[in-house]
Amino acid sequence: MPTLGLYNLAKLGLEGFSEAMAAEVGRFGIRVTLAEPGAIDTDWAGGSMQFSSPIAAYDGLRIELFGTATVPWPAGGAGGGTSPEDVAAAILAHVAELDDPRLRLLIGEDAPGQVEAALTLRRKDYERDPRFCGR
Repeated sequence: MPTLGLYNLAKLGLEGFSEAMAAEVGRFGIRVTLAEPGAIDTDWAGGSMQFSSPIAAYDGLRIELFGTATVPWPAGGAGGGTSPEDVAAAILAHVAELDDPRLRLLIGEDAPGQVEAALTLRRKDYERDPRFCGR
């Protein structure tokens, strides 16, 4: 997501590391799980987040993405996400299910839609290459 490059970097780095680790340790009966929750009802973009000084050139982008150029965003946040307790319960239930080989565990009602949007953007890029065989 624009404006969250470092956050995205950490998530994508962990995903790549986890994919490689799963391929390495699976032969030893060790399962790796990438928990991919959608929105979680926390104070993520509230008082717990530290913001740098805003740059005016990004005002339009912030308005497009968040409905305001104000940093930090006005109180109230998005809310309505999955509770942290429900996320933990979903992870524990998956870990206990020994016959579930999934590497990626989607958690929350909005997670599948977020994944679909990301995959659609990636697929559009790949389809621009005539060698892409996924058509």
